[in-house]
Amino acid sequence: MEYIHYWRRVAKFDAKQYGNIVRDFRKVLKALSPLVPLAGGLGKGRPVISSKMICFNGVEDCGHTDGISAIACPDENAGGIVPAIGGDFSSLRRQRICYGNCSHKDFTLPLEVGKRARKNPIGKVGYYDENGKPVCRDKSEIGLYFDFCDTAHKVYDLAVMACLIIAKHHLKNRIIVGSTVPDNWTDGMLICQKMLGYGLDFRLDRRAVK
Repeated sequence: MEYIHYWRRVAKFDAKQYGNIVRDFRKVLKALSPLVPLAGGLGKGRPVISSKMICFNGVEDCGHTDGISAIACPDENAGGIVPAIGGDFSSLRRQRICYGNCSHKDFTLPLEVGKRARKNPIGKVGYYDENGKPVCRDKSEIGLYFDFCDTAHKVYDLAVMACLIIAKHHLKNRIIVGSTVPDNWTDGMLICQKMLGYGLDFRLDRRAVK
């Protein structure tokens, strides 16, 4: 099973709202950074967290040697934030195994989509059924722009979920968030609730389900 979070968004976010996303995301990272180290989009260098761009990945050469092999979807032992919610999140990384490489696919949420992406907004027709008839998308998605991140459930997945929860909190219907693993967002929700005072009210958008 693929472990992918995906979203549909407007072409350009409000600069003030985006600034609030950056501010709250930095607060979360300040608490998580000892256990959830982030790198640039290619798994090296520093993440980009600015007034115009959020872009990061896990650390490629993380040096972790403990645990089992990486998994594309969490097993029955995945998770771990509930015991740590009153403490320092120390159980989080142990439940998300990387086997020496904490990076996978980059997460990118810019203030504004690029020129190339602007040429391909979401259209009216979602797909064609077995009889060749067009099946239309929800009206709320038409004209938005699609993006996604496959984290393979590695440790930086916690930062990805937190960032999307924060974005949804500030942007409301300007972003539609979905996931192939809708039942695995508790960790991200509890992180945001502890650090920001919101998060437990987060719900994935049904419209975003593929």
